[in-house]
Parts: sequence; C-alpha cells; structure tokens
Amino acid sequence: MNYAKQGGLLLAAVAWPGLAFGQVFDLGEIVVLPLATPEAADRTGASIEVVDEETLQRDGDFVLGEQLARLPGVNITRQGGPGTNADFQIRGANTRYVAVYIDGILVTDPSVPTIQYEDFGGFTIGNVNRVELLKGSQSALYGGTAVGGVLDVGTLGGADLGEGTHQELFIEGGSYGTIAGGYSLTQNTGDLSLSFGVSSVRSDGFSAADENDGNTEADGYDRTRVAGGATYELSDSVTIGANAFFETGTAEFDEFGPTDGATFNEVSNRDAFGARAFFAFEGPTYDNEFNLTWYQTDRLSSSDFGDFRARGDRLQATNVTSFAATDTIDLSVGLDIRHERSRTSSLPPEGETTTTYGAFVEGVYSPSDMVDIIATARLDSHSAFGEFLTGRLAFAYRPNGQTTYRGAIATGYRAPSISELFDSSAFFTGNPDLTPETSITAELGVDRALPGGGEVSATLFWGQIGNLITLTSDFSSVENVPGQSIRQGIELSGSLPVTDAASVYGAATFMEARAADGTPIPRVPTTDIVLGGTLDVSDRLTLNSNARYVAGLFDAGAYLPSFTVVNAGAEYALSDAATAYVRVENLFNEQYQTTTGYGTSDLALFGGLRAKF
Repeated sequence: MNYAKQGGLLLAAVAWPGLAFGQVFDLGEIVVLPLATPEAADRTGASIEVVDEETLQRDGDFVLGEQLARLPGVNITRQGGPGTNADFQIRGANTRYVAVYIDGILVTDPSVPTIQYEDFGGFTIGNVNRVELLKGSQSALYGGTAVGGVLDVGTLGGADLGEGTHQELFIEGGSYGTIAGGYSLTQNTGDLSLSFGVSSVRSDGFSAADENDGNTEADGYDRTRVAGGATYELSDSVTIGANAFFETGTAEFDEFGPTDGATFNEVSNRDAFGARAFFAFEGPTYDNEFNLTWYQTDRLSSSDFGDFRARGDRLQATNVTSFAATDTIDLSVGLDIRHERSRTSSLPPEGETTTTYGAFVEGVYSPSDMVDIIATARLDSHSAFGEFLTGRLAFAYRPNGQTTYRGAIATGYRAPSISELFDSSAFFTGNPDLTPETSITAELGVDRALPGGGEVSATLFWGQIGNLITLTSDFSSVENVPGQSIRQGIELSGSLPVTDAASVYGAATFMEARAADGTPIPRVPTTDIVLGGTLDVSDRLTLNSNARYVAGLFDAGAYLPSFTVVNAGAEYALSDAATAYVRVENLFNEQYQTTTGYGTSDLALFGGLRAKF
C-alpha cells in the first residue's frame, strides 16, 4: 500500500474548505504534555488525544488500556485477562518506548528488564478523571523512554471543580465474579484544595492460557489503590502542593501460555508507592515550577520454579523556567536529574544504579495569531554511556477558526536499562558496553471542525528505531544490532452529532511495521478500525455501543485471525446525582487472540451505580 499517496489525498479531503462550514469547533482545549508549559492543543503542532471522565465511564472496559486502544494509533495486546501482562503500543512502539505519568509521577519501573510501566493489564479506570496521550518521539522534553510517546493519567480532583465539597462513588459487579468500587472526595476552601480517592477491584478471572486449548484454571486478580493530594495558594503568584499514592495487588498468570493447563500455580504480587511535591511561581516577567518525585515498586513472582523478587526506585527533580523573550518568542529552560536503582536476585545485594542529568531549552515563535513554530533541544548525560542530544521541531498553522495544519519531526532515545547493563546470573549476563537505542519520527496532520460541532482529523506518521538492544543468539546476554525498524501509516478520526439526541464517532489506523530484517513487527495490527455512537432515548436513558475491528496481527511466525469485538451499554439517571448503568463486553462472544495461545474474554455482563454529590 502506498501510504504516502493515499494519506496525502485523505489530508487534502479533510482540509478542503468546501467540506466544512458553519459552527466552529473549539480546538483550543488546554493540554499539558506537548510543551514545557500548558497551551491550547491547536498551538502545539502535536498529535494529542484527551479522554475525559465522562467518556471513560460511557465507553465501558474497566481496564484503562482497553479503553485507550480505541484511540487512533493505539493498540494493546494481552497475555490473558485483567491483571496479566499487557503490551501498550503507540504507533507500533511498544510499552518500553512509552513514558507514563500518574498524577505527575513517572511510573516506569527501573527494576523491569526494559524499564517500563508494568501494570497496563491491571490499571483500571476507577477514579481516573482525565487522560492525555501524546504521540511521537518526545525525548527532547521528557528524556529517555519517551520514544513512542507520553501518557499522563490524572486521578485527583482540584480547584477547577469549584468551591465546596465534591464527592463521587461507584460500585460495580458482573461476570467472572468481578466486584469493584471506589470513592473520591475533593474539598476546596478558599486557597486550599484537598483531594482523596480510593478504588478496589477483584475478579476470579478466566484462564490466561486460552480456554479453547483446554485450559480451565481461572486466573484471578485484585487491585487496590489509594491516592491523596493538597494544593495551597500562598499568594496570587505562589502555589505549593503535594500528592501521593499507594497501590497493591496480586494477579495469577500462566507462564507457558497454551501448554500451561492447570499444572502450575503462578502468582505475581506488586506494591507501588509514588509521591510528589511541587512549587509554582507565576511572576510578571517569568514563571517557574519545581517538582520533586519519588517512585518505588516491590514485585514478587512465585511459581513452581521458585520466587523472583525485584525492587525499583526513582528519585527525580525537575525545574522549568518560562518567560517571554520578545513579543513573538516564548522560551522555557529546564533542568532535571533522575536517579534510578534496581535490586533483583540477578544483581548485587545493594543493587545497581544509574543517574541521568538533563537540560533542555524550548522556544515558541508566534509571528501571528495563525502560526506557531516550536523548537526543542535537550542534552542528557547518563552515568553509564555518556551524553546524548535530542531535538524536536514542530509547527501549527490556523488559517481560520475551523482548520489546523500541524507537523513535527523529532529524535529520541531509549537508554539501556539497569538489567540490560548489569544483570549477572548463571543464565544471563548484562552488557555494560551497550549504547542507547535511537529514533526519529515525523508526522503531518490536519484537524477540521464540522457543522454542528463535529470534527475530523487525519495524520500521516513515520518513524524508525535503530541500534536495537536485543538478546544474543544464545540468549545469554544482550547487544546492539544494526539496522532500522520502520513504523509508518495513517490515522483518521472523527465525531459527528447526527441529531440533538444521537452522535457517532470513529477512528481508523492503517499501519506498516517492519523490523530491520524486513519481517513484520510482532503484535502490531496493520488495520485497526473503531466505530461507536450514543443515543439519548429520553432525558434519563442513554444507550451506547462501539465496535473494534483488528487485522494483521503477526505473532509466533504467523498472522492471527482478524476479529471484531462489539460492546454495548446503557445508563439511566435515577436522579440528578445518581446513575445506574449496565454494559456488555464482547456482545457476540467473539473468540480471538491478541497474543498467540493466550485467551480473551467471552461475552461478559457488568452493572453498577455511580453518584456525584
């Protein structure tokens, strides 16, 4: 397929003035990820998706990663049900290339072999109120790991809710012996904002190794999360704050996939703690924000072959100063330090550490209200391999109130992990001579408002990752291998109010992803299409449904069968404060796999109650 030619025609169609007129869609939602300071989305030149609390609650799928997989360019593959391993991909770049923040805290785990967020399979939407997803290499602003993009998840309320007390709760139950609940409280009194949230879920689950292969042992999981925070405005220009979370859980898994049966008893236990303190100053000539964060995980994996323990921790400090250099140029200067440690049975008792010092400068040139040009450069100094330079150049052009043209080109890197550098066991030895994986991504897109409040978007994207760190042929160590893996394709998305009571939305991604040797990159779909809609039957009753079609998943040397999964749901307003809901996942009981040998949910029914007061 000639993606460039077909994509160019699609971009032209979306942008052509005759296709949209009338009501102007607001493209100016404030986002926090693309630039060093918050900015309207249509001024960043970035591909960014924002998912609010209402959408998360409407669309079903209690696991956050499954919800995000409906976004263009996003995919998740799993090794079983909730709580089991899951690979989260942005434009074909898997989990180890995604920087993940929860309530402002970087939560990639330093003790994991490739330093990545390990709980995409079990992190639920309980108390999640906002998600931002930024696509493409972002190392110039966020350093290593952010090769594929950045995910930011918010779970705490704040001053934007308004003065007074705001409470939310939910309780849910359903198939596979699942029960979940949560409660959140935000208290805003003058200059002080306090927030608290707790959520918990447990499920008997289903066999991670596909039941259709004769595996009958259910693999259950449980997860509990507690979070809290406070912000206080010391003056009109100074704000201080702190927040923290703790989560704990267990999950059963099937280590040997389709051959596991019920022979083994594998259980993983995971505890995580994160804390953040910040100081923000907004002055007449410059703004400054300082953040100090701590993150720690403790993992224990037990099976018939013994136990494996791991602890990872990170201390990170970041300071960003922003100011107007001229009437048309805004500058931001940032400094950060990241100290990471891993302790596992493959390392000395005291563990091993790495330290990264980083500095970046970002300039935003706005010669008119229609044009923004953004340039970012960053220098990192890593204790194991030395210095690395990355950059990003982007533009946004708004010729009218309805259309935004945007584009970006960026470089990135992924530093070797502590495990890849220093592990030492009878079966595996790290390689201290590794150098970083490198990347470059480029994109060109257009967003356009439609009559009646709808919108459409199209993006051509391309990226390559080189100097890949991979296992040696005898699996005894790791090495850098030459060549470039390529990921390229087209993203399309849109939404349209059909009537005052009905709306439809959709997303499609067509992608080619190939390794340096030309073979397909495993578990990256070539076609991913989502269609959905909502219907207000009455002032109280709302129906919703969505369908996702996936094809071209290559795994274990062959293509998996394509599949279509349909979900449906209904919400009924019991009062102004309370809503009862029901949702059906996999309505037509589709039998499919996203990873060879591992099962997925059959038809499942869930129901619950939400209340805000």
